[in-house]
Amino acid sequence: MNLAELHQEAPAHVSDRETLIVGFDTDPVALRALLPWSLAPDGSNTALVEFAAAPDPAGGSRTEFNLLIPALFGTERVLYRAYAAGDATDGPHGRVRLLVVHDTLTGILELHGRPVAIAAMNYRRADLLEQRRRFAALSPADTLRRLRPLRVSALSDGGLPAMRTRLVAQPWGNIRVQCAWTGPASLDLLWPTTSTLAALPVHALHGGLHCVVDFRLQSAQRLAAAESTSAVEAAKHVPMLAVAGGVQ
Repeated sequence: MNLAELHQEAPAHVSDRETLIVGFDTDPVALRALLPWSLAPDGSNTALVEFAAAPDPAGGSRTEFNLLIPALFGTERVLYRAYAAGDATDGPHGRVRLLVVHDTLTGILELHGRPVAIAAMNYRRADLLEQRRRFAALSPADTLRRLRPLRVSALSDGGLPAMRTRLVAQPWGNIRVQCAWTGPASLDLLWPTTSTLAALPVHALHGGLHCVVDFRLQSAQRLAAAESTSAVEAAKHVPMLAVAGGVQ
């Protein structure tokens, strides 16, 4: 993948980022409509809901919500950020929370005071070095393979058609997995009918991935123009999260 550097800022270190990801099967036509022209669906017909919380330098915390679509840029696997929201308590971006309710880790996205996305998974916080597999703990190597950390976002080119949208990648470096595990999860998507995301039905859940990681956020990079990806759409693909509550 040919990347041209977009910014020269020093990389930022992110510590103790706690993440809940729930994957689900959805409509392939709706997925294609959400992807920019230079990205191709990866064939899994899968979308991922992510809630993540991390301490900020000011001593508080930042929580974010992302709707991610596994896709291909040429032959490179990426996660396209189709929708993102921060943890502002008001305004159009709504409110994002990641909290423990009894023994359940729960992520909630609210827009205009109304919950529109709720994900939950049994809460487990066990050291990965322990050999107790009953909590479905993952090794650091397995966790990194499942995270697929190359995130891609779209930037509008000042009124140009959507097919000319610029893509920007945000690589992660020096990733350290503190702990990670998988298990059954629940997901409710209650998007307003006027939202383009309302076209993404939840056909089947793939279970949840819960992890705590440290990493260095590298400088954003602009993706070079890609050639047609139609030739790679038929390649063999697998969803990140397997059916029946596990992670593939």
